[in-house]
Amino acid sequence: MDIFILIGILLVNVIAILIVYHFIKQLNNKQKVIIIAIGIAINYILVMVVYALSSIGMDKQIADTANSFITFIFVPINTIINVPFLASSYCRYLQKKLTKEKMRNRIIIVLVVTLVVMVLEYFYFQSIQASVAAMLEK
Repeated sequence: MDIFILIGILLVNVIAILIVYHFIKQLNNKQKVIIIAIGIAINYILVMVVYALSSIGMDKQIADTANSFITFIFVPINTIINVPFLASSYCRYLQKKLTKEKMRNRIIIVLVVTLVVMVLEYFYFQSIQASVAAMLEK
């Protein structure tokens, strides 16, 4: 079963990178790498912060058990949710097809959506940790 989870995690990560890449095709390779790396890094930090907050009061063993799984699954999911739209908007902004005000509004929209997703993930992470605790008790 572990091999299927690892394959699934790898697949979700590859899909996330390919989706972002699709939206930034017109940029040069250096810009592509920078946008993909920054998008993944920001999402990684956000997931780790939300996970740490959801782990407050939780047994350390339980928190550590679920940490890697949650991180490696939710970072690419969050990347798929917020990076392609921002990357596409950034490309349009560079091509002068998008005004500064519209770009700012799109950033605000993505921030709001990301905040809502993070709040939902907070509660979901707590639920996952409770399930892990129940399994460890058995």
